[in-house]
Amino acid sequence: MSTVSAVLITLTCILVPVSLITVWVHDIVLDTGRYVSTVTPLASDPAIEAAAATRISEAAGARVDGAQVTSDIAAWL
Repeated sequence: MSTVSAVLITLTCILVPVSLITVWVHDIVLDTGRYVSTVTPLASDPAIEAAAATRISEAAGARVDGAQVTSDIAAWL
């Protein structure tokens, strides 16, 4: 009887945290409606749009060599 109790206690100690994490992921992480309602006001803010456009342009400019791309296209044509 004590072996069965030990096994059940061990299973409980393992499954309770797993179930809590599962509920958290389901309710918080996978709730796209909540995410969209949180981000929508930010996405329509002109200051945030300008900052995002600036960062994206800088990142693209740092990773893309315009002269190399131009010469590659000219060679391809």
